[in-house]
Amino acid sequence: MPLYKERLVEALQNKASAFHRTDKTIQADLNRLQGALQSFEGMSQQDIDNVIANMWRPGARPTFEQDSEPLILPFPVDWSNHQHARAWASSVLSGVTTCAVDGSQISPSKDLSIPIGLVQIGWFENPHDPLQQYTKDVYVEVLSAEELSKPSVENAGAGQGA
Repeated sequence: MPLYKERLVEALQNKASAFHRTDKTIQADLNRLQGALQSFEGMSQQDIDNVIANMWRPGARPTFEQDSEPLILPFPVDWSNHQHARAWASSVLSGVTTCAVDGSQISPSKDLSIPIGLVQIGWFENPHDPLQQYTKDVYVEVLSAEELSKPSVENAGAGQGA
């Protein structure tokens, strides 16, 4: 069945106020986050550790550099347009190989009579060299019921110290 663009536009327009409310919520959250970040800017490592000590999942913790380096480092380059930014990035990355990897999994579902799992890993390797090819590939593995039920080597010694 084809996508009916006119109906899609109409359906999106019907949700415009919900999108605006979500946008306002996100902007408010970002403003609070920026304020919180700025409140940490002049603090020592120990001061920050004290503030976040009782937080459930505070995220990244400060390192010793917090006492000698600024928390927020301004980026020293400014561009007037997208083309200048791309030219700068190209000059910085020329000859530097970069890699990106992403993975996902689909866990077994109780809705299926036969347990099955799926793991997918994608990667991209770019040498930033016009004389070399970049690599973009994906690995997919389906996991059978036997593979899902046996303990993995990595998990067999979990919690037992290395």
